[in-house]
Amino acid sequence: MNKRTAIALSDRRESKGFTLIELLLGVTISVMIFLAAGSVIALLFRTDIKSKNIESLEQTKNNLSAELTTSVRWGELITTTGAGELIVDSSRYILLNGKILKNNEPLTSDDITITRFEIKDFSNSTKLKSLEIRIDMQNKNFTSVKDTFNIVVSQRQREFDK
Repeated sequence: MNKRTAIALSDRRESKGFTLIELLLGVTISVMIFLAAGSVIALLFRTDIKSKNIESLEQTKNNLSAELTTSVRWGELITTTGAGELIVDSSRYILLNGKILKNNEPLTSDDITITRFEIKDFSNSTKLKSLEIRIDMQNKNFTSVKDTFNIVVSQRQREFDK
């Protein structure tokens, strides 16, 4: 065999394929890339779910705030009890099994748990009521998603003193 033929045969042997080390290295790098991409996608899904739970909590807070503020502001006869019960005209608000009920109908969704429903009466007179309502709530699925808010509302004066 001449020198040229020997070089051509050695080039052919070297260029036939990948070595085992090269294949293992390629597979290892591919697995690492897929694992990194998978963890990024999982993080995005968890963030999306958590933001939806926060949004649900905010919506419940807004609904409760609007309902209780309107009810107290426009109510004629307002009564509170020490047991976290608020009665405005013919509507009765109470905390039962982690839900705020209005006349035995839930005002809160199933994925929200109310942990505190506290009413303080700051009225100086018996004529008009001024209340502070404190509500603590959390998401059932993500207990780290929680919020506390206070509503301070006064009954609207219906008649002006003469």
